[in-house]
Amino acid sequence: MAAPFTVSRVAATDFSEILRPLNRRGGDLATPPISPLCWPVADGDDKEALRRLRYSTANEEKFFKVDPTCHQIKACTPDGEIVSYARWNFFPEGYEFEKHEYVDVGEFLPEDARSVMKLDLYRELRTGMMRLRREWQPRGQACWVLMSMVSRECWRKQGAASLLIDWGVKKAREDGVPAYLEASVTGKPVYEKAGFREVGEHVPWDMRPHGIPVVFNIAKMAYIPESDFVKHPHK
Repeated sequence: MAAPFTVSRVAATDFSEILRPLNRRGGDLATPPISPLCWPVADGDDKEALRRLRYSTANEEKFFKVDPTCHQIKACTPDGEIVSYARWNFFPEGYEFEKHEYVDVGEFLPEDARSVMKLDLYRELRTGMMRLRREWQPRGQACWVLMSMVSRECWRKQGAASLLIDWGVKKAREDGVPAYLEASVTGKPVYEKAGFREVGEHVPWDMRPHGIPVVFNIAKMAYIPESDFVKHPHK
């Protein structure tokens, strides 16, 4: 039985709340690919995990402050623990490829962390994902895009993430526009349950040049509501 989570918009104070011990026990909300690929932390190294979380949270807080397309939401337990976080963006004139391709991944990174974090890998993944969207997301068509999502490890597979996905699907359905996201092939089922379908072939992402012995397969996924607007976007 799923826990009784509540979903609401992120408030300015939540970024400091995310750093509190209450919201870090059993895993934190450092967003992928920062965690675990680009900034691996040894089990039990709470000091380094907190430093990584501060970096991740600073990036998400900047979006909160400066990006008007950004809609950040959270799932909480009845006693206020933040267990899952997502950043959806709404683009009324279509996805802003040029604006989002540039990512200053080093802005909030402490100097002494540059030898720990795989900064080149993070830059490659972030900018590469933005470029990939040029190839499969239509230009000039209003859409919702799931840009980031993470759940604390101890709360995974209990329904919190599904609620945040459903939030975006509801918005897309209400607006009569598509929603897009990228997912690992293993993560596809949770999105398919919400109505997303894979678009085209998997995209392989080879981690071996960065010392990670794996090739990830990325699934491009779209939710298309039944609406006259989607069928005739320029009407």
